This record gives sequence, structure tokens and C-alpha cells, in this order.
Amino acid sequence: MSINVSTKTMVGWMLIVGPILAFLIWGILYDAIIGTSELEGSAGIMESLQMGKDGGVLTTLFAIIGSLGFIGMLIAFSIKCRSILDENGNGLAAVGLMTFMLSAVLITAGTSMGYAGQVTFGEGGQENMTAAVSMDMMSDAIGAGMPLFMGISFLLLGLAITSLKKTTSNTVISWLFIAVSAFMLITVFVPDLFDGMVGMIAWLIMTLTAVYYGVSTLRE
Repeated sequence: MSINVSTKTMVGWMLIVGPILAFLIWGILYDAIIGTSELEGSAGIMESLQMGKDGGVLTTLFAIIGSLGFIGMLIAFSIKCRSILDENGNGLAAVGLMTFMLSAVLITAGTSMGYAGQVTFGEGGQENMTAAVSMDMMSDAIGAGMPLFMGISFLLLGLAITSLKKTTSNTVISWLFIAVSAFMLITVFVPDLFDGMVGMIAWLIMTLTAVYYGVSTLRE
């Protein structure tokens, strides 16, 4: 049996399914089913880890599916940058390719560290619990750099798309990515601005933009 899927089809579906999975899992289902602590500092981390432990296998499934969705989306974006680079040699696409891949590496490292912390916490014992809190803090620290790298990546991709054939779809997509990049870069300097509902709306806009780009890719 031979399975042969074109790059365009694969990338298109990764841009559609990936961000939807990440938004549903991390943005809605995890908080609704597993829960997160409203406490601050180590106490909040400890409570969140306990909630994750109580969630059992569902916590692990959410972590895996959400991570794969987000990482798949970033890989798809990097392939789109490579496509633009191959088409017209755009230097912005070349840099965007690297920054999207770096973002994927950061997400992988952060989620892996968070998963390791959850497993360590589940083993019980004061020493393991202390180590788990440290791992979770490291995971959060890695994730703190994501808005900067992804903001730059989306800006580069949006600008690179303007070098392609002038179509309504390309124009809309390029400006949407530039707008998404502006949201993310603002959070670097004003991290509390997009807390709560505003942050969810910004995340939803990014998700819908990625899905639109995926649909456009399938229609090319």
C-alpha cells in the first residue's frame, strides 16, 4: 500500500486542523474540564498540578493533542514560508521560515517540560513536588517568549505574502497576519492587556486567520 499526500494538501489541513485543536483544547476544554488555579506563585502551580493529576489520562491526552495541533500549525507556516522563498527568493520568507521553526522548538520544549513536571508531581513526595513546581515554572518561562517570536514570524509571513501574485485572498491574508503580529508584539510590552476575554478574542482571530490561510492553500 502506498500513501502519497501532496505538500499543498498536507499543509492546508495542518493549517485548518492544527489551530482549531489547539484553541479547543488549550483555550476551552482544559480549563473547563481539568481546571486551572486562580492562586498566584508556587501555591497556584501546586494546585494546577494537583488538578492535572486528578484529571488522569485526560490531562495527558489534552497535552498531547493540543501540543501536536499547535506545533503542526507552526510547521505548516514554516513550509508556506519555504514555498514563498522557492517561488521568488523573498528574504523575509527565509527569516520567517527560521522564526516559525524556532517557535515550534520553543513550544515543544515548553510543553515537554510541563509534561515532565506533571509526571514528577504524580510520583508524590515533597522532593518530587518541589521539582515539579520548578519544572512548571521553567515551562512558563519558555512560553513567555512565544509572543515575541510568533509576532515576528507572523509579521514576516504577512509581508512576504505581499510579494506574491496580487489577489484579494493574498491581500486579506497578508493584512490579517500583520494584524495578528501587532496583537502579539503588543503583549510583549503590555502582557496584562490581553488577559481574560480580550486574550481569547485575539487567540480566536489568530485561529480563524490560520484556518482561512489553510482553506486558501487547499484551493490554490
